[in-house]
Amino acid sequence: MEALINISNSNDLKAQFARTLSAGLKRKSINSCSKWAEHYRIMGMPFPGPWTHDHHPWLRAIEDCEAELMIGKKAAQMGFTEAALNKVFYKIDVRGMSCLYVLPASTPDASDFSNSRFDPALELSPHLRDMFSDVKNVGHKRAGAANLYIRGSRSRAQLKSVPVSLVICDELDEMIQANIEMIGERMSGQQEKQLFYLSTPTLAGFGIDTHFELSSQLHYVFQCMRCHRYTE
Repeated sequence: MEALINISNSNDLKAQFARTLSAGLKRKSINSCSKWAEHYRIMGMPFPGPWTHDHHPWLRAIEDCEAELMIGKKAAQMGFTEAALNKVFYKIDVRGMSCLYVLPASTPDASDFSNSRFDPALELSPHLRDMFSDVKNVGHKRAGAANLYIRGSRSRAQLKSVPVSLVICDELDEMIQANIEMIGERMSGQQEKQLFYLSTPTLAGFGIDTHFELSSQLHYVFQCMRCHRYTE
């Protein structure tokens, strides 16, 4: 009986070692945000299951862009917010960097985002649940030494003293425009940093449209898998 128990324990150790080795090799192969999302994000409706770029092929380039300043001038419901979340999770998990996610207002925007976007992402993805050690505070989530701050743009006090490497400004046109420059200063002193403005445009010459006009103005196109036509 003792010999059988030892054999059983030995098999368990081998299986555990194999799983650990496999996880380590898988981890080393993840060198981009899009790969991270495909490995670790689990989505709900309308596209339940592991994250895929099949339905939103333009998001891959956005996720993997490492430019210091990114401008996303977009239509509604194009998946940009989920891509921005993937950037946040990737930076925290793989790079160990703190991030700031800014929405127009603390209430209801930041609180709704925490409840409707962040919390479901953790509930659906076991890897994300294991990442975060403290999620009770609506505006501050901790993952080891890295932090995610969720803030509204209207309170300058909430945006001070938050050192981060990635800043996402979601729905820029609805924000207090005078506070936007200060938001970018939260990355001062960071060796690696990225600022991502995204918004549905409202008026020409205002908000995201102004920033887009000063950018490289890249237009993402992809080929339809069925008709093979290229679409912007």
